Amino acid sequence: MKEADSTQTEQRQIRRAEVLEAATTLFASKGFAKTTVVNVAHSLGLRAPALYYYFPSKEALLFAVLERAMLQLNATLDRQISASVSSDPATRLRILVAAQVIEEVRAAKTMPMINDYLYGALRDAAHFSPEQVERLRMLQRHTVDLYRSTLKAGQASGVFRKCELAPTAFALLGLAQYVSAWYRPGSGRLDVKAIGEHHADLAVRSVLA
Repeated sequence: MKEADSTQTEQRQIRRAEVLEAATTLFASKGFAKTTVVNVAHSLGLRAPALYYYFPSKEALLFAVLERAMLQLNATLDRQISASVSSDPATRLRILVAAQVIEEVRAAKTMPMINDYLYGALRDAAHFSPEQVERLRMLQRHTVDLYRSTLKAGQASGVFRKCELAPTAFALLGLAQYVSAWYRPGSGRLDVKAIGEHHADLAVRSVLA
C-alpha cells in the first residue's frame, strides 16, 4: 500500500511540474492577464477542472511559477558561492554576477515575470495573499543580501569604494537581470558564459576602490 501511495505521489509531482511548465510558457507568451486556466489545461490535453487538483487558481499557478524560479536562482547563487575557495570580495562578486546572468538566460521565460512582479505592473495585478507576498519578498531579500554582504565585505577590506549598499546591490542586480530581455543564444558573437564574464567585469570595476 505504501509503495502504491509513493508511486501516486511521484506521479502527482510529475504532473504538477508539467502544469507549471505549461503555465510558464503561456504566461510568458500571452501574458498573465490573457492566459486562462482553460488555456493551461488544454495545452496539456486536460479539462480545466483537472487543473484544480494541482492548483486552486490562476493566481496560485503564478505564485508557484515565481517561487520556483526564485528558489532556483538562489540555489544556484548559493551553490556557486559555496563552491568558491576564495574569500576575496571581488572574486565573490564576479561569481555572483556571472552565475546570475547564466541563470537569467536559462530561465528566460520566467525571469521577466519575476521582475514584472517585483517592480512592475504585475505587482499590482496579481492578487496574492499576504503570506505569499512575504514569501516572494523573502526570496528576493535572500538574493539582494548575497550582493549586499559581498559589497559590505569588500568595503570593510578596502577592496571596494564606499557606497550605499542597497542602491548599489539593486544596480548590480539590474545589470544581471536585464540580460534575459535582450540576449538570444546564438545570435551574437558572445555566448552566455562570455556575457556573464563581461557583466561580472563591469560590476566589479564599478565598485573597486
